[in-house]
Amino acid sequence: METRRLLFTLGGLTLVRLAFGQAPPPPGNSLIPYRKLTWRDFPIRDDQGHRTQLARTEGRIVWKYRTQWAEKKRGSFAAELTEITLDTFFDTKRSWRKTNLGTDPDRLLAHEQIHLDLTYLHMLRLRMVPLEQFGVGTGESAALAQTDLDEKIKNYFEVSIKEHQQVQDRFDRETTHGMDQLAQLSWERKLARAIQEYSPPTR
Repeated sequence: METRRLLFTLGGLTLVRLAFGQAPPPPGNSLIPYRKLTWRDFPIRDDQGHRTQLARTEGRIVWKYRTQWAEKKRGSFAAELTEITLDTFFDTKRSWRKTNLGTDPDRLLAHEQIHLDLTYLHMLRLRMVPLEQFGVGTGESAALAQTDLDEKIKNYFEVSIKEHQQVQDRFDRETTHGMDQLAQLSWERKLARAIQEYSPPTR
């Protein structure tokens, strides 16, 4: 007789911005659902980062998923992913701004927004990954099969986030951290088209 069950798991990975430092967590929930940012979203921390660094934005991709396992034969179990949900957040725990935002705070905010938008686009692309691409967990018990699957999913996300970090770094290089206005505008336009392409249709 085949036995099955559903498991519900939460996980998340932070997209690290190497150009900025760490900060203590603010009180309460530090995650704001993805949206257009304002400077009011950023905790003021004048002691963070280099004196020339005026702001830091960090996005977080959070996922939850369901799995199902089955005993294929005596002593051989397999666990498969049946559903996954992903969301993007602005992480105020690791994001900050200086009191003095320089001579062009609007351009700086636009630069920080693109960093969050890049995280959002990466999440949209992850939503399109077929479930079978995350792998199948196997083991001599249901628990071992589930553990194997959890590890495969974790590894998939870790590789994916590392690859996306390279995109974030390239954005900073090509725009000179927002100082090159033409390069930033080019990124902004391409990103808007990509988000529209990968966004689910409105009902």
